[in-house]
Amino acid sequence: MVPIMQPYVERVITQRLHPREVMREAQENATAFVKLSRQIPGDLSYLLQQLRRGKLKFQIHHEHLENLAATIDRSSSRNTVGIIVAALIVGSSLLITTESSIRHLGLIGYVLAAVLGVTLVVSILWNRKL
Repeated sequence: MVPIMQPYVERVITQRLHPREVMREAQENATAFVKLSRQIPGDLSYLLQQLRRGKLKFQIHHEHLENLAATIDRSSSRNTVGIIVAALIVGSSLLITTESSIRHLGLIGYVLAAVLGVTLVVSILWNRKL
């Protein structure tokens, strides 16, 4: 394969390193450098003025920050539901152990905790949106 490509590679290298091509590239670079050297003092002066006035602002945009915010929001919702389920289980357990007439509220709390817990598990496993 190398013997087949060798003439083409040599031709490309010869064209790129030809004195006329090197001079053209050097002129382009020199022109760009002169233009840049003329712009830098004005740009620096403007930046320093903005800095002195306290009006220099930086704007940063992160590409996937929206996804991170949605993930944090979803995690917070799941944690909240989990804490509510835990509180219902603890509260219902305390109510069931009492000898009062509100003992039946403990059963309602268990049922509600079970419904919320199952909803949370279903959401995590299938929807991934709670």
